[in-house]
Amino acid sequence: MKAIITNFMFQIPTGSISFTGLQSEVAVCVSAFIAMGIMYLVVRHFIKGSIGQIIVSLAVGGLVYFVVKSPDTVLNSIGGIFKNIFG
Repeated sequence: MKAIITNFMFQIPTGSISFTGLQSEVAVCVSAFIAMGIMYLVVRHFIKGSIGQIIVSLAVGGLVYFVVKSPDTVLNSIGGIFKNIFG
């Protein structure tokens, strides 16, 4: 446990605490959890025979997965949309 904390959570090159390593590890775990949830939903809807819900599950799950893997890209795109709307 001490190795995990020192390697991922507290990287102190300049004397300040940084959570960069922890953020990347959490993103990996959350994206794996989302992928498992998507697979569960797809299999459940496949058993029921509802193709529309399979497509919706894949689309929403893919969007959430993309947001978790690259939040900067998504937030910059959303910021650009709001900048165009509000000037």
